[in-house]
Amino acid sequence: APLSPVANLGALPLMGLGIVPAAAAACWAPAPLDSWAGALGSLLVRCMLWGLEPLAIAPLAPAVGPLGAIGLATALIFGLRRPWLGALGIGLCLSLHPRATEGLRITFLDVGQGDAVLVEHPDGLRWLIDGGPSRRGLVGWLRRQGIRHLDAVVATHGEWDHYAGLLSVIEELEVDVIWALDPPLRLVEAAASAAVPIEAPPQALWPPLDQPQRWRGNDRSIVLGIGPVLLTGDVEAGAEAALAQALPRRFPILKVPHHGSATSSSLPLLEATEPALAVISAGHDNLFGHPHPEVIERLTHVGAEILRTDRDGTVTIEISADGGWRYTTATGRTGSGSSSGGARGRRRGPGARDPAPQRSPPHGPEGPALRP
Repeated sequence: APLSPVANLGALPLMGLGIVPAAAAACWAPAPLDSWAGALGSLLVRCMLWGLEPLAIAPLAPAVGPLGAIGLATALIFGLRRPWLGALGIGLCLSLHPRATEGLRITFLDVGQGDAVLVEHPDGLRWLIDGGPSRRGLVGWLRRQGIRHLDAVVATHGEWDHYAGLLSVIEELEVDVIWALDPPLRLVEAAASAAVPIEAPPQALWPPLDQPQRWRGNDRSIVLGIGPVLLTGDVEAGAEAALAQALPRRFPILKVPHHGSATSSSLPLLEATEPALAVISAGHDNLFGHPHPEVIERLTHVGAEILRTDRDGTVTIEISADGGWRYTTATGRTGSGSSSGGARGRRRGPGARDPAPQRSPPHGPEGPALRP
């Protein structure tokens, strides 16, 4: 934080000369000195927090993208000798906006044991589907891409590993609308504080809104079909069977439901979607054993190439107007495919078994390892 040196000037002496001795006396001093020391220590802590609260200012993190960051650094250097030139350069860099993609771009972010998907439409619209399990990291990653505004944020359901990261996004970025069903209280409070409306998703394939009592929990996850990509939240086998019957078409790119849990990715859904490419969002060495070996076997059985954020890092898929796609991962894997011809990976062909990891990006459920 910008004012942390100022905060330390007051906090460190108070901690060392007051709070720590009071805590020691509360532990070892005889009665009634121990209770007096405990009360004094509590009072000093409250005073310290009261004094530090006005200094808790978030660091400046302009959303200018990689080129804008280089421009800002250059402007600051030139501004040392010619302030007017530096000011002009800084103003130009801060006015930069990321240009629209030529086709549809969908990025599956490496957020550990959770889900976060950025959808960038050719017309410039940007949607964020879920936000991962941590409030740290996601906003910074979006800002580094030059993104300061989102047209829609989607909370597929109310589990922490999907909506936690959205809280900071709503607080710190411009968000037009939140699409959610039964949003958790913390998300409702964040939306109210930022004056962002919460609405039912207008383009969801699931759940059926005319059966609000039938589907609950993970099976009530919002499912979206965007181009050739099916984004499935955490739906499980019961909902998958009904969803498979309701799908309007096949989806050659599948976001594997529920991080590869054994209770999801049932054959009815896989046979209905016929995925050529399957993306699994899971945390490295997670406690749940995701993705489950049975799911890997089922995906292999239907001929899907498998990408995993716990091994491949962030996965970006660029989709052209003719239905062709190309993917890249943070670890260097690349491949391509089309809605009619399946996937063609550089390191392996369709139907090959999931390979042993070459490099495991370090992260966990408490610390997303976001990489562009």
